[in-house]
Amino acid sequence: MNIKKHIIVNLILILFSMVAISCSHEWIKDVKINEIDFDKIRYSCNESDTISIIGFMKNDNEIQGYPCKKGWVHFTKEKEIKLFCLSKAYTIGHTKLPSMCWIIDARNDDFITVVFPNDTIIQGFSVRGGGGAKGVRTVFTKKGVLKSFFPSKDFIRNNVTYKRSLLNPVDILPNGSIEQN
Repeated sequence: MNIKKHIIVNLILILFSMVAISCSHEWIKDVKINEIDFDKIRYSCNESDTISIIGFMKNDNEIQGYPCKKGWVHFTKEKEIKLFCLSKAYTIGHTKLPSMCWIIDARNDDFITVVFPNDTIIQGFSVRGGGGAKGVRTVFTKKGVLKSFFPSKDFIRNNVTYKRSLLNPVDILPNGSIEQN
């Protein structure tokens, strides 16, 4: 009888854990999933399904081929990585990126959106960086061509002055012309 009671209690605990992990707005602390140690992880849900998964990793890890820095990482409901910080320099598509660069969504087939750790020179342009995952974003094509950025300094191209800005990005069009909104 004790063994049966023990088995039933364990089954109830396992079922409760599965429900809590599968769809909870609460943080689950000190958990290991797919050999990754998390300080905490949360499954964001709507009424019937997981929307996204957010976790804080205890250590640097390689996830789905990406070198991810200890700290915050976001996944889609399909468990595909979508937001993370690089633990070392890495090339995505044809875009070489430094360590500490936030990748906003590498799953897009056409573009990659990043936040550089600091202001930097990219393809001859002074590009604003900083701000972490919610920082100033820069967009590249998958071929590594700069597509959109926020200038960290005023610059002149073809006798047109483009202003340093946090509100008005510079877009580089496929024909090479430049626009600032």
